[in-house]
Amino acid sequence: METAVTAIITPAPSDQPDGGGAVAGLPSFLDGTQHLVQSCQVCGMDVVLLGSPPVLKEASRWQVQTPIQLTPLHEPHPAQRLSSAIRAGVQLSAQASGWVLLPSSLTPPRPQTLTRLRQALGQHLLVYPSHGGRVGMPMGFGQELFSELIRLNSDRELLRLMNRYPAHALELDDPTVLMQSWDLLFTQVSLFNQPTAAQDPLRG
Repeated sequence: METAVTAIITPAPSDQPDGGGAVAGLPSFLDGTQHLVQSCQVCGMDVVLLGSPPVLKEASRWQVQTPIQLTPLHEPHPAQRLSSAIRAGVQLSAQASGWVLLPSSLTPPRPQTLTRLRQALGQHLLVYPSHGGRVGMPMGFGQELFSELIRLNSDRELLRLMNRYPAHALELDDPTVLMQSWDLLFTQVSLFNQPTAAQDPLRG
């Protein structure tokens, strides 16, 4: 039986709360994250949710049809935020047939968008949605990249991996894929500040 693609939902730099003093925003933050989790599950994906202890404590109470894996992500160095999340999520779901990285602040893409990303990972190492020719999110990683993903030590290495392999763009009629930009996620990576990388992190 083929294993499922796993969605790795991780806090983005702008996400709140961080487990410190930003507790007031917890209910709305969790509502959005739960909606994202359910969207992934409806599309046939398993889910790994990373976050601060307060977030995981509340998430453990959700009554969802498919269990989700919860794991703490202690605030990493800004230049290791995405790589730490991917490494942790992939290690927890080593038998998955692929992985889709979603910041928890991401507006849930349309169901057909997530379904097409999941299906495309059966044929491609890297998959991303595009809308109007513009690079969107979330990003999908094929099972063949497992050994490289669990060795990531920095977001710079993640960006290099994304440039090393050919990425397959899915042109979709879904503007929500553009509502979280890659440049915000890679702000701490000096490579991204170079003109060629800043235009498109998937092309070297």
